[in-house]
Amino acid sequence: MPHFIASALSGALGGFVAAAAMARFRLLPSSKPDPRQKAAPPPTPPQPAPQPKSEPVQAVPDAIAALLPILNKQLAPLEDQIHHPSQLLDMPEFQAVVAAFRRPDATFDLLCQHALGPNWMFACAAFIVLSDHSGRQSIAARVLQHIEVTRPFTLPYALRYLTSLEHRPAVGASIIGAPPWWQNNVVIPGFVQDYFARSAALGDTASFGDALGRRPDFTAEPLTGLLQKVQHPFATQLLDQLRAWKDTRIDSQYLSTVGALWEPDGVDSLIVVPPAWDELLKTAEIAIHQSRPRSILVTGDPGTGKTALLKLLAAQLSASGWTVFSASANELMADQMYIGQLEGRIRKLVDALHSRRKLVWYVNDLGQLADSGTHQGQSASILDQILPDIIAGHLIVVGEAGQKAATRLFHARPSLRSIMEVLSLQPMSEDETRSLAGDVGQRISKYTGVAVSEGAIQATMELVQHFLGSRQLPGAVMELLKRSAASVVSSGETELTAASVIATLSQISGLPRVILDTSQKVELSRIRDFFLQRVIGQDEAVNAVVDRIAMLKAGLTDPARPIGVFLFAGPTGTGKTELAKTTAEFLFGSSDRMTRLDMSEFQTAEATSKILGQRGDYMSDSLIDRTRRQPFSVILLDEFEKAHSNCWDLFLQIFDDGRLTDANGREADFRHCLIILTSNLGATAHHGGGFGFRPAASTYAGEQVHRTIAQTFRPEFVNRLDKIIVFQPLSRDLMRSILRKELALVQERRGLRTRAWAVEWEASAIEFLLDRGFSPEMGARPLKRAIDQLLLAPLAATLVEHRFPQGDQFLFVRSDGTKIEVEFVDPAAGAVKEPEVELAVENDLSLPAIVLRQSGSGSERATLTNTWREIQDRFASDAWREAADQLQQALTDPDIWQRPDRHRIFESYETIDRLGEAARTAARLFERYQATSRQSARAARELAARFALQLYNLRQGLDDVEQSAPIDVLLRVEPTLDSGGDAANTVAWCQKVTDMYRQWARKRRMQIKEIAQRNGKAMPILHITGFGAYRALETEAGLHVLDDPTQENGRRTVAHVAVAPGPKDPVAESDLFDASVRLLAIAPSTTTIVRRYREGGSPIVRDSIKGWRTGRLDMVLGGDFDLIGARSETS
Repeated sequence: MPHFIASALSGALGGFVAAAAMARFRLLPSSKPDPRQKAAPPPTPPQPAPQPKSEPVQAVPDAIAALLPILNKQLAPLEDQIHHPSQLLDMPEFQAVVAAFRRPDATFDLLCQHALGPNWMFACAAFIVLSDHSGRQSIAARVLQHIEVTRPFTLPYALRYLTSLEHRPAVGASIIGAPPWWQNNVVIPGFVQDYFARSAALGDTASFGDALGRRPDFTAEPLTGLLQKVQHPFATQLLDQLRAWKDTRIDSQYLSTVGALWEPDGVDSLIVVPPAWDELLKTAEIAIHQSRPRSILVTGDPGTGKTALLKLLAAQLSASGWTVFSASANELMADQMYIGQLEGRIRKLVDALHSRRKLVWYVNDLGQLADSGTHQGQSASILDQILPDIIAGHLIVVGEAGQKAATRLFHARPSLRSIMEVLSLQPMSEDETRSLAGDVGQRISKYTGVAVSEGAIQATMELVQHFLGSRQLPGAVMELLKRSAASVVSSGETELTAASVIATLSQISGLPRVILDTSQKVELSRIRDFFLQRVIGQDEAVNAVVDRIAMLKAGLTDPARPIGVFLFAGPTGTGKTELAKTTAEFLFGSSDRMTRLDMSEFQTAEATSKILGQRGDYMSDSLIDRTRRQPFSVILLDEFEKAHSNCWDLFLQIFDDGRLTDANGREADFRHCLIILTSNLGATAHHGGGFGFRPAASTYAGEQVHRTIAQTFRPEFVNRLDKIIVFQPLSRDLMRSILRKELALVQERRGLRTRAWAVEWEASAIEFLLDRGFSPEMGARPLKRAIDQLLLAPLAATLVEHRFPQGDQFLFVRSDGTKIEVEFVDPAAGAVKEPEVELAVENDLSLPAIVLRQSGSGSERATLTNTWREIQDRFASDAWREAADQLQQALTDPDIWQRPDRHRIFESYETIDRLGEAARTAARLFERYQATSRQSARAARELAARFALQLYNLRQGLDDVEQSAPIDVLLRVEPTLDSGGDAANTVAWCQKVTDMYRQWARKRRMQIKEIAQRNGKAMPILHITGFGAYRALETEAGLHVLDDPTQENGRRTVAHVAVAPGPKDPVAESDLFDASVRLLAIAPSTTTIVRRYREGGSPIVRDSIKGWRTGRLDMVLGGDFDLIGARSETS
């Protein structure tokens, strides 16, 4: 054994203390043999204390700190001679330690430190002293925690200390942390037996108190093994308590690995108990509390409240000490790969959920439990395996099942009706649902503070009945009302209105608010334009879809059928799939809401499994599961005529009833889907001829298509179609329109969008791509492939190898009849160098003039220095400080979010914050600029340029704050309708003007973001942020005219610039373009000519607003128009 700290006193003092201590603490030797020897020597009568040797008496140190090491040196060598802890009491060296611990300078903290310390002999002495110390109760909790790591010979002293307490811990709590090795130790059971005897003598009883409940990770086996070796009635009683605890203990750790335990307060506070449910809840509680508990099965259609009823039942059970565990069949089968694994998990789970533990198992789909768990070596499902325990009352299951699934369960297992208490829920009436919705609304107001208007409840009822008819009342109403309330709370609003409910349903379904809100007017012409821009040349088909949307908006569609069932017939590549995608995008917000099935893969009778799913598979990719996950969608059944007739019959059910039952008996609703079938039946007649793809009138007609369809499908099938729409072949003009649309999308790809190139498509290239991208057999389908192979592939090779000039370029795309050729033309190449035009008037030392051109002169240095002092004075002025204080005070206003001027406050505060950092940058630049007086003129000019620009921007920012001007601006350049030039030149000019503002923003160190339309057809919108951005560009709104001096008729190209302040509220990235368009549309519009530009040998720019002119067209288009104008105003 290792040596520990020991202490020693003189022999006379040790003998005196030993005699006194033994009178109070006499530990009887254990009846167990010593673990370190075969037999203990027989006890001998106490001997008189040994007399000190006749040698000089050693002085006793005064301080306890100095004394203890001396005592340890005396005691430590005797450690190997101790075979039982009682021997310590007969050792003078040990009694000397006890006496030392009783000294006045031995503090209570010192005693605690040694009692819980590593020196076991000192610990024994410390426990002896602590046993009659006045403060002994305060360390009891620490000792209990320390017991399980206490050294064996220290344990009896620690246990005797516990019996000395006035408020003693429960007997079982003292040893509950027994480590596994205690039960195999030869002396520890005897120590525990002595402890039990002393506790019994003091009147204590055998109990664990609350210790078992405070140790969730407690393992009973080590303690059980120890108690079995203790010969005392307390041991037997504690073992009985342990067995009872194990029988009722909930193994939360294990159960959490399988499923989840419901929290007692986890029930939705918004759930209201309808009067009709009181009897059902009472029946369920009685069934569970019987001497042999009965399980519960709640049946009913979706939305009748099965889950809510069971949650209320769970809340009542929790109040009476029950715990609810939930796990589905999928969770139970997770990771069970080998034969026997699942069965073992089921048996372990059934034992962990035994009813004696007051546990119930919630199953959200009992039908799934009945269909899961079978395999080649096991024919019994999970439900079959647990059914005996359910019958015996050992396992309590509270489950739910749809009405059809329950019927199938009872048909396969008739005994379930008598085994389980079956509670059937019926849909509520409208009046009952409206009353319940009112009660829920009151709870929403109580728990969230959001007022629920009567209009919101009425709108919820109407919207559910019209758009969520797949679910029964009251479930759909309650869900929509609660989700609307949650949305209102998250947005910080205080009232739930009809508009809030409409917005929530729009988010759930994807349907536009204008379709859901009956108070909003819909312009069908705009909807029609939306479709015609994307689907070219198929007006009849577009009109049919728009008419169906109008019926949906008006509430005139049949609520028992899908939104619409259309058959699109016609040649391949004429826009059938594109129209389906466009419909999904308009109706449900994204083309991803379209589910496409290639019906050529459904040519066998077994293919119905791709529609209905497989028995026992609840997470398949079948059509019915995909529709169940997303009921608001467009379903495209491509080449429907190729499917097996069994598949036709399944869809016949969908077209007629809007519902379909899967292989597991679960119903899916298709009433919120728009279903589109495509077919090429009768579409081969147009191959006979005609100009382009437009056949002669006699060779292609809708009658032939209708006749072929009627010959292929049964009459009852055709009668279920809302309309058969014949897609017409594409004419050359339509093909050209489609090609231009695709080329516009190509220019939005990153490789071209990020380069400042103006692309010109020559007619030869257009015709070449038309010939290669369209065919009578495939229509427009090969077009994208032709663009990729013939245009983008060779262009990509040029780009990645950098075989193109740098800078702004014109790209002329032409064809030689065999391939596409791209020619790069540098607009600045070959230009005649113009004589330099002097921009500044003589002695012009204005700030704009210095930003444009620096001289490095002393006068320039003085001007910049004085300007900086002037700006510093503006920052230090009383007016500036007062404005800053007012903004700071406004920001601390609790009602800031309700103030109508909050946007101005936020913008001004942001500007002030940016100005502070800009001023610090200017200060650093000024220091560096002053140092350039001793450097070269070139260095002075370079730093003067940076410093002058910083001062210029600071001035703009200060003016922004004083004038409450916004610091961000939206700008868009578009062609005018009467420009007089051709479209290509107009587009190129608009791009050049747009680039002028890009250059301006970059030169002024502003942030710039380009907002492009997703379809790539519109010119980009520039969102520019910086000091003076809006004030500088506000006067740019109007017409910018490019004159062509080479034309006698004075032909001009006109670009219109629109300017508006940036959005005040945050806008989602997907909505940014549309929001910016709206802001630009409401901004003041003007047809005033802002500037006229002339290129060529004598370039000139005339500004009509500010009255200046210059021959430096390059500088104006390079973004310096504001400096030139400001310099003119100064001069």
